[in-house]
Amino acid sequence: MNKLLLFFISISTLLSFVPTTNAAGLDAKVKQQIVEPVTAYFSALNTSDQKTIMALYSKTPTFMQQGAPAFVGRTAVDRAYIEIFKLLNLNVSYDIEEVKMLSPTTALVRTHSTGTAHFKPDKTSRNEGSNELFILNLEGEKWKIGHYIFSADHR
Repeated sequence: MNKLLLFFISISTLLSFVPTTNAAGLDAKVKQQIVEPVTAYFSALNTSDQKTIMALYSKTPTFMQQGAPAFVGRTAVDRAYIEIFKLLNLNVSYDIEEVKMLSPTTALVRTHSTGTAHFKPDKTSRNEGSNELFILNLEGEKWKIGHYIFSADHR
């Protein structure tokens, strides 16, 4: 019994040192550095700039979009964006909903975007809205997108 109690006290003590600060508690400079690749991502998305998008991803990225299998690794993620940009152009704006440090080298950014998708093959357009979740990793001195997932939002 004493060993179990000691275990829970140890875990509680360790967890108290893990920063899970929300955006309000983040240093402005750190928050800006975390958000920077997300801002660049949306800019590159709107110009169908697959090379810039890939430069924003980490060494071992995962990209998950609604209705498709996960794309894991740089080659798979790169191919996914090549195919996406063959099919459509996007014109979206976004709001940062949440920024949170999960550890000294991992952060979360949650966004909501709205805009228009222009489908190249049939020359049609439709309004789009999505909820996005970015998990960023600190690689060297730069924050990189490690995991990105989005789902349609039909508000």
